[in-house]
Amino acid sequence: ACRRVSTSVRTKADMLGDLMKELDREIEECEDRIKRNEKWVVKEEKIADGLAERGTVEADGFGGIEVKKTTILVGAEEDRKLLNSLLMKKSQLSGSSIDVTKGNIGFGNAHEYGLGQKFSSSSEEKNYRFAEIPSDDLVPDTVKSRKNGLVKNAAYSGISS
Repeated sequence: ACRRVSTSVRTKADMLGDLMKELDREIEECEDRIKRNEKWVVKEEKIADGLAERGTVEADGFGGIEVKKTTILVGAEEDRKLLNSLLMKKSQLSGSSIDVTKGNIGFGNAHEYGLGQKFSSSSEEKNYRFAEIPSDDLVPDTVKSRKNGLVKNAAYSGISS
């Protein structure tokens, strides 16, 4: 009779492994929906050209109107937000962290999905990626070289070691 009794002990590692597998499955499904539903759309914005002078092609030929064309991704906005949430959850469970607050500028509409900030040329805080000389703590170790006991940013100064 005792042979038929079985006990199972689930360890924290087993539960974490199952959670990670479930997250991987959800991430894969979300990515598949994004691939199916997302598409590029060209958006046209017509702007009055205040600088167009009379008698010029700009004024006479184009009617003093400029057309600004922007290509954007549409159709999977909610899935993009869900994917970001799932990736953040997986990051936390795996013990790593994703810091999207420190000066990251997202591509396109990435800021709408929690992936960085929208670029603003008038922003008070300048983005580290656009600095003439990057902050030493932001330069990867693989780029740094040591010369005379001092750390130099070889990739940025044009000096190779």
